[in-house]
Amino acid sequence: MRRVPQDSMLFVVLVVLGLTGSATADGQTSPSPPVGPQVQQPSANGPAQAKTAIRYSADFFAGKNAKTAFDMVNLLPGFTFSAGDVSIRGYSAAAGNVLIDGERPSNKQFTLDTVLQHIPTEQVEYIEVIEGARPGLEMLGQTVVANVVRKKSGGNSTVASLSNGFFLDGRNTPSGSVEVTRHGRSGQTFSGAVSASQYVELAEGNGPQVRRDIDGNVVDTVSVYSAAGGLTAYTYGVFSTPAWEGRLSINGSAARTDYAYREEDNITFPAASSSNLHEYLGGPLGGQLLGELGAHFNRNFGDKLVSETVALFEPSHQTYSSQLDSPGADEVFSERQHGGEALGRTNLRYSATPSLTAEGSAEVAYNWLSTAS
Repeated sequence: MRRVPQDSMLFVVLVVLGLTGSATADGQTSPSPPVGPQVQQPSANGPAQAKTAIRYSADFFAGKNAKTAFDMVNLLPGFTFSAGDVSIRGYSAAAGNVLIDGERPSNKQFTLDTVLQHIPTEQVEYIEVIEGARPGLEMLGQTVVANVVRKKSGGNSTVASLSNGFFLDGRNTPSGSVEVTRHGRSGQTFSGAVSASQYVELAEGNGPQVRRDIDGNVVDTVSVYSAAGGLTAYTYGVFSTPAWEGRLSINGSAARTDYAYREEDNITFPAASSSNLHEYLGGPLGGQLLGELGAHFNRNFGDKLVSETVALFEPSHQTYSSQLDSPGADEVFSERQHGGEALGRTNLRYSATPSLTAEGSAEVAYNWLSTAS
């Protein structure tokens, strides 16, 4: 199956509609709080420094054309972003080097850069780069991490966007998404999104193909008609609420991708013949299907002991088929895969002193894969 490029639009028309506000005590909405920093601002010689961290307020990123938290992280001086590897078995080994509000995102379906791209700069209060360790904070096995701290008084918002890419040969790639953020009066938060987009593979197209030998003699002449692309869509939701003297977050997501490749070769020299090749990743009811259901619970036992528990369930399904019809060869291939991962992890951190932290964790993971071809 051919590689599907991520950037395939020549001309883009973008429409964005957004509604943002914060709820007041009487239930009405007021304008969102100003974007300005809510923490200590950087001095003339650089950002404010703490004992184990360098803090960059929102003003540090002003004028740098940052649109999301992902852009801000990549603008941090001396910090190299790592998204981790969500394909690795288990939870702890797949971590990147960025925390959000002091916690690792409990999601393995979306990469860390994708999660950060869904956090607008207006929701970020500051980012701190932490070196070494900090009592009560998990460092994800890294010596340096960045912690994106969001504003606590963020308002409710709904953002809808539509776009389309137009190609000179008549192809187009429409896409659309809706993102929602809601805040409850008792500390609950919900964020979710739905997105769908069409894509094409730029390496494919119609045209003549002439092959010559080393002496310049024509070996064959072919008229080629080819096209490739498909539809990709995803949805996710995260609900967070105070519970059992701690904080519970529940997340769910699903993603679907299909792919179709077609090539027709009409040979006119040295003899007339034709061949057809079709490849499919899925179809109306197939394709690559990924899902995830997870829970994340944090609780403090006093000032020194912190517990963190994560549970994830990730099923996956994929179907693929190809068919080749050419002179002297008729080939059909199909494959179906079912797989997934279920894991649980619990972690305890005890801060004995400001400079000494003891940490212990246990993790169990179960993976499965069934393939028929």
